[in-house]
Amino acid sequence: MTAESPHFKIRLPQNLKARLEQASRASGLSITAEIVQRLEDSFLPLEEKILATRLEELADLEDAVLMLHRELEMVVGLQGPAATVKQFKEKLKAMTALRDSVKKDVGILRALRDQAGKSS
Repeated sequence: MTAESPHFKIRLPQNLKARLEQASRASGLSITAEIVQRLEDSFLPLEEKILATRLEELADLEDAVLMLHRELEMVVGLQGPAATVKQFKEKLKAMTALRDSVKKDVGILRALRDQAGKSS
């Protein structure tokens, strides 16, 4: 944290302020650093939950894309109607775009998690 970091005034109950002072002495951090650390830590469970959910979605999408690839190969192999092949290709394209979007989200969430871990 630098002197250029934004300032934020807050009113605290006296007993909470005393607990923060005690915790900061025990950790060797300033009161400000103790508060910042505790706030950052409070966001990690939510970010981890979002990441886990997005990873599950990604796995489901990977399976769906693979199934569509297989179906498309069957349809093309059976020389299905051009309209059917076109529909499968459109489904596959949409599913692949969704998968790529979820992959991007997962990358962002992992970067946020790693950044939060480094600032600890």
